[in-house]
Amino acid sequence: MIVILFSEITKNITLSGLDTYCGFLHFDLNNRKSLTYDIIEEFRQQIVDKAVLTLINTKQVTTDDYDQTCNMLTLDARKLIISNIMNKINSQITYKKEKTTYANIIEKQVKGIKKLFNKRYTLCWILFKMVKKEY
Repeated sequence: MIVILFSEITKNITLSGLDTYCGFLHFDLNNRKSLTYDIIEEFRQQIVDKAVLTLINTKQVTTDDYDQTCNMLTLDARKLIISNIMNKINSQITYKKEKTTYANIIEKQVKGIKKLFNKRYTLCWILFKMVKKEY
């Protein structure tokens, strides 16, 4: 069910103009959205893991929801998990003494990464121009 968070983060990266395939923690492999995987690490536990574990601990999802013939959860269990993860992404939380949502925090994080990349790119361009002038 991490794919829900994956798509939320990928959407924000794409809207910001960054390349989802160019990460800084995960290796760039063919068809692997490394930057998405980099960002997902800090949100996975708070959003996906907590939502799924809460459903299991409150017995809303049990072993009866596992279909052994298909080797997957039943459709109702999947719908319940998806609903809880989406609710978690969009629910109000307090972060840095401010009311916000995880969706907003993800958006701000991506914008912060873009700002960092832009600063580093600008610095590299200035250094390149300085070195070029010397030769």
